[in-house]
Amino acid sequence: PVYINLLERYSEPHRHYHNLSHINHCLGELKTAEYLAVNIKTVKMAIWFHDAVYDPSAKDNEEKSAELAKIVLKNASLSDEFTELVVNLILATKHTSPPTDPDAKLIIDIDLSSLGTPDEIFDENGQQIRKEYGWVAENLFNDGRVKFLKSLLPPNRATIYLTQFFRDKYEAQAQKNIARAIAQLSK
Repeated sequence: PVYINLLERYSEPHRHYHNLSHINHCLGELKTAEYLAVNIKTVKMAIWFHDAVYDPSAKDNEEKSAELAKIVLKNASLSDEFTELVVNLILATKHTSPPTDPDAKLIIDIDLSSLGTPDEIFDENGQQIRKEYGWVAENLFNDGRVKFLKSLLPPNRATIYLTQFFRDKYEAQAQKNIARAIAQLSK
């Protein structure tokens, strides 16, 4: 039932980017970097739940996703410690400040890994995100997207990716993609 509920959530019609493809992408990225995880089970669980609640007009999706995970994991009789770790990882995906916890760094890098994809995939992802915010005026969307993308760059962060593995794998391409997107969105 939990899996079916998650599938239904990630298949909601308003989701164009934050859907099952995003979760599959994240799980694939985790597979390549699982040796970095301190607790692979909490990271995997957090990936499944990190966008479980997604309303583009809301500002508390991560909090609601964390709350859903908390309820589900408690009902599954998983330990309070495990549940708290998962909740904290989900909340880290708000991308408000770089964490110090290694698993939080890993999930953030996984969540942002699509920024380092080839141009055409990055552009397609951007179009999908725009569809999710179709109700927002273009100039407001562009301003918000630029603000988010700039928040990932210096002086806000030394690097986009917090682990050496993802920096080596995606940093250069992500820097180019973000610079190009900011230029396009700022026209």
